[in-house]
Amino acid sequence: MINVKNLSKSFGGIKALDNVTLNINEGKITAIIGPNGSGKTTLFNVISRIIKEDSGEVILNGKNLCKIKDYEASNEGLSRTFQDVKLFKNLTIKDHMNIVLRKDNEKIMKSLFGKKEDNTRIIQEILDVVGLEKDMKTIVSELSYGQRKLLDFAIALAKKHTIIMLDEPVAGINPALRTQMKKTLKNLRRKGETIALIEHDMNFVMGLADYVYVLDYGNIIAEGKPKKIQKNKKVLEAYLGGGNA
Repeated sequence: MINVKNLSKSFGGIKALDNVTLNINEGKITAIIGPNGSGKTTLFNVISRIIKEDSGEVILNGKNLCKIKDYEASNEGLSRTFQDVKLFKNLTIKDHMNIVLRKDNEKIMKSLFGKKEDNTRIIQEILDVVGLEKDMKTIVSELSYGQRKLLDFAIALAKKHTIIMLDEPVAGINPALRTQMKKTLKNLRRKGETIALIEHDMNFVMGLADYVYVLDYGNIIAEGKPKKIQKNKKVLEAYLGGGNA
């Protein structure tokens, strides 16, 4: 699905990514883990074309994303969430979903206040998938932080995509929502979705991912299936404090 080849990115004298090579396989859940500042979000930002790499390639279904304009990347099947959930506080759940479900390139304001298609049924189906049990007329400012995370996930799912990229999907949410998110992701994998995620909750990752990459100081220090990663000494030293965590 996605092949990252020798990807490098520096900010000043700091190498956020240093010749990173990895694969995100179709129909699987791939996790990227590592301590704070290891380059995980930078990697996602380069893949999704929010920032430009210094060198290397990002190949999606045979197409080099590094050779297209940043605004064209959203049409290549990439859909993602962000660490910081940024929604329109005075708009409803349905308003947000209607924006992403528009089939044309009309401006957002026209999507909100112009003539709309009735997307009620499909919106409810997506909300059910992610487990957001709120009336779609609810204003975002009335949602809890966890519910906003679920809405952000629903928006990513509603966008036409071939891969979903989730940046810390369960950070800051309660245990019940974490369990719900894990169940949702497993169901999506069964349906053939391709998912890449960054997460700090190791129990969450190890009980979910098919394959794990570990970043430290912009380098991949380990990769493999979850059980292999849990026993890796480099990972314990870099990520889990030498095995004491």
